[in-house]
Amino acid sequence: MAARVAPDNLTEREKALLLQDKKAFEVRWAVIASWDGQNPQRWEPLDRVITEMTEIADDLRTKGLPDVARLMDFDRLIALNHRMRFDDVLALYAELEKEGAPPVYVRQSYANALLQTRQPEKAVKVLEASKPLDDMMVRRAYLWALLDSGRHAKGVEFIDSLREDEMVYENFPELSYPNIGFAQLETSQAFVRSITERLGEGQKRMEALWHRAPASPEITNSLAATYHYRGWNHRAEDLQSWNLGANPDYGWAYLGRYESRRGLLDYRGAKEDLEKAKEIFPDEEPAIRHAARSFDVHNMRELRDESAIGRSSNAASPLGARDRTINTWLYSSPINYNWRAFVRNHYTRAVLDGSTPSRTANGIGVEYRQRYWYAHAETYALRSQGVGASISGSYRPNDFWSLGARVTDRALDIPLRAYAADVTARGFDLFATHRWHESRLARVGVEARNFSDTNERRVAYATWIERIVTGPIYRLDVRADIYASWNSLAAYQAAYFNPKSDRSTSVSLIHEFTQFNRYHHSLRHRVEMGLGDYWQQHYGSGRTALLRYEIIYSPDDRTYLRLGVGRIRRPYDGMMTNLDAATLMLNWRF
Repeated sequence: MAARVAPDNLTEREKALLLQDKKAFEVRWAVIASWDGQNPQRWEPLDRVITEMTEIADDLRTKGLPDVARLMDFDRLIALNHRMRFDDVLALYAELEKEGAPPVYVRQSYANALLQTRQPEKAVKVLEASKPLDDMMVRRAYLWALLDSGRHAKGVEFIDSLREDEMVYENFPELSYPNIGFAQLETSQAFVRSITERLGEGQKRMEALWHRAPASPEITNSLAATYHYRGWNHRAEDLQSWNLGANPDYGWAYLGRYESRRGLLDYRGAKEDLEKAKEIFPDEEPAIRHAARSFDVHNMRELRDESAIGRSSNAASPLGARDRTINTWLYSSPINYNWRAFVRNHYTRAVLDGSTPSRTANGIGVEYRQRYWYAHAETYALRSQGVGASISGSYRPNDFWSLGARVTDRALDIPLRAYAADVTARGFDLFATHRWHESRLARVGVEARNFSDTNERRVAYATWIERIVTGPIYRLDVRADIYASWNSLAAYQAAYFNPKSDRSTSVSLIHEFTQFNRYHHSLRHRVEMGLGDYWQQHYGSGRTALLRYEIIYSPDDRTYLRLGVGRIRRPYDGMMTNLDAATLMLNWRF
């Protein structure tokens, strides 16, 4: 309106400044229009004003008004940031910076583009030099930049240092209304506990907020995310479904439920939620791109390898003087969401009593994954021993319990000494796991193996794992194990290690230290130290000890590598034996 009624005798510079101001207001209105996620034309006003501002800035420079053109570019950079054209923001800022540092409000948009293009260290520096951080969106950007750059303690300290009044105009009751900044800040202060692995405290704070404001889609979404991080995907899915029932256009709830359904192995439902989120958010939205990427990775083929080599100080030990094991699986891409086919190679070799027997098995199979059921069926050819098969499955009725079973013919987990003596085994396993949350787990199981030499082996075991120190950098778990076995044949009647009965107990401390973590690129160290007691019939008790070091490396979102070395000390037939071992675990999607 001001531009329309402006007098004709304005100077070119005055007209240019008026036009620049007019375009700045058009950007604000275009941003508001873009918030309508159900409007397929929501981006047209912003795209149009960005194009017009580019042309006007070029024209102003040809007219000798570079200072006004620079102001126009400031507003264009902000528009590009809202349009999520982050690479264009970085390129434009680089040009503007050649003429001097842009003002704070421009640098804040630049910092957001740095954060969204995964340059958090640079974003931190820009924002720290661009105070005051008085806008909630800028505060959140600074918080995430600190967290993403690994400065977790600083992030928590920063967000906890902020204060907001619960009401605006709280001293004037007739004018007061709720301050949305208060709810946003309280949510951030609670949720930062969850994303820095202080999940118990994060859950407590988020539930307190949710009970005060259950209709808030943002608080509900953050609470559901906390449940997801704790491993409670059923609970998280139910809460997000409730959230979407009240707020069907809230795209973040679709993305949150997408993650929960992936955790539940409901890949069809996850895909549907991702498509719903894409209808609401633009393709340029980083969260959409990251979610779509994670689903693309899920749909890739997978190579998995578990290998180990060992050397024993006692050549008469069950594993021999030296042993080597390689297990490799190659999985197809998912078929109709739930199925995968695979091929497998198993190879074991050891030096036993001066000879070097080996066992080779090549197999094919299928895997079935569904929100309550998991199944794995395989048949394989054993060199010199015919065809074997294995079928296993588990049932997960809720977020806490997992019940499983396995039936095997010509089992591959029997001692190599048995295989060398042409002994085979059939067996079944039953096991149950109760997982309270990410910091507590209990598992019990029984196994039965019926060997072809008439030996019948029965095994029972139990495991408890408790995390006593938690955090984004260091974690400490305590693990306790109990094991017992019984065999129908006496030790001297079998060609393999076969105590009439034995049992063991052990307790170990598991230290895990994160040296580096940037998005999907991470490096962690894991040290396990354990002590225990092993009792064998006719030989009495002996101490056991374990020391293992592992390095865990992920260069990207498709590769997981785990290398370990360690020593286990324990008695066999009363003779103390040291076993030195190196292990490799690889998961690669392609």
